[in-house]
Amino acid sequence: MKKVLLLLSVSILIFSSCKKDEDEPIKGNELLGKWKVFSIESNQYQSLDECMSKSWVLFENTTVTSKDYEKVGGDCMSSQNTFNYTVEGSQLKYKVDGEEIILIYSISGNKLTLDGGNGTIVYTKM
Repeated sequence: MKKVLLLLSVSILIFSSCKKDEDEPIKGNELLGKWKVFSIESNQYQSLDECMSKSWVLFENTTVTSKDYEKVGGDCMSSQNTFNYTVEGSQLKYKVDGEEIILIYSISGNKLTLDGGNGTIVYTKM
């Protein structure tokens, strides 16, 4: 679950922006704010359990903080990461261990959908 959220969100989640624009806010960024995971569909997961449903992402001007929850040995464990990100059109770009990840995002009402090719995560605005 952690790897899926990491690659899809911004569990999300995990982002790296261009150094040139690192301190400049992304203009018109409707991603800003805190989003709670609502649903997930991927090769590994078809639904959320009670533990995973606590996961959220917080988009700020140039950074995103992801808090992911996952059951480990019956316990609900969490991990938190903060990364830089960039937006180009409907693409959300970030790097994980030097590898660029591109997600397609869309916002409809209070729902944020992130599609990473291997699955889709839907968040609701908090």
